Amino acid sequence: MIPANIMALYEEAACQQPDAISYLVQWHHYCHELDDLVDEPADERSLPLLLNSQARACSLYSAPFFVLHVQFLRPLVLLIASTWGDSVAFEHGPDPGLKTYADSLRLCGNEMVCAVALLCGGYTHLRQISPRLRAAAWAMQHPVLPAADP
Repeated sequence: MIPANIMALYEEAACQQPDAISYLVQWHHYCHELDDLVDEPADERSLPLLLNSQARACSLYSAPFFVLHVQFLRPLVLLIASTWGDSVAFEHGPDPGLKTYADSLRLCGNEMVCAVALLCGGYTHLRQISPRLRAAAWAMQHPVLPAADP
């Protein structure tokens, strides 16, 4: 389930265009499924998750919005995949500085939301979405814990 505040940002980024919203929802679920495959230990759940992510990829990369903007979005998909791969490698690597950097890099899937905002509403629209999206995504990944009682 996509949190309501994130879904509202997706809808706004897509300028309420149904095909663009549908694409962002599929992208969101696809990215989270891939992350689960990497983060979770292999078990009996892995094969269904892998098969589901492959079926989702088929739908995602044949979605009307993607097909319409394939020349723009295809290179972005590959750049996001590479950046996310770097974040996983850095997270599990020995360099503490790169581990810290990985924490920011792992949110690279949000670049797709920014790209949809740019395509649907132009640069000014992108600038309205981008900082709010990044802040919301960071807050979801780094919840503020209440202070411990003394």
